[in-house]
Amino acid sequence: MQEKTEFVNLLISYSYLGIVFYYFVLDFISPLTEEISFLTIAYIASSNLLNIYIAVIVTILSLVVRNIFLYLIATKPTKWRHKLYKQNSKLGDNFQKKISKDLFYTILFFTFIPKIRILVPIIAGIGKVNKHRFILYESIAQTAFIITYFTIGAFFYKSFNTYLQKINSTWQIIFLISILVISILISFLLGKKYINRLSK
Repeated sequence: MQEKTEFVNLLISYSYLGIVFYYFVLDFISPLTEEISFLTIAYIASSNLLNIYIAVIVTILSLVVRNIFLYLIATKPTKWRHKLYKQNSKLGDNFQKKISKDLFYTILFFTFIPKIRILVPIIAGIGKVNKHRFILYESIAQTAFIITYFTIGAFFYKSFNTYLQKINSTWQIIFLISILVISILISFLLGKKYINRLSK
């Protein structure tokens, strides 16, 4: 919960610049999943501390530009690229096969899977996927992913804000954690069987 509190403080203190900084720098080392960060931004925006439409646009641009940067780096042979790919060699090889068959749906599917999505631009770069196609499909996938979780966050804020005001802070925390856990479990369960099959 401390990481989530620090993320909230970052958003409140630096507004949209905090979003950009988080996804370009802190997202790589933060234990928070992107699902939690999206829900948190949407929740804060729904309380009128941010404009939710601007927050969505800034989040989409931040992640798309960051992943394009990772893609471009991955097209160049570097030590870190070799090390990262070697650690995930089976998954990477099978992912490349999937990309060669159906680039759009592969990118879209893996974008919704926690911790795996960071490999998408890297493997696409290693596999020399067409740059313009990658940028287009990555933009569509990230937009769908972000809007989905922002919608969930905004919906729960509006639907349960009145209810949360009637209960004490401990139960609020328990309630919100439960929502976050359920949303993340959906992503994990969606791709777990598929990832295991790719890793064999």
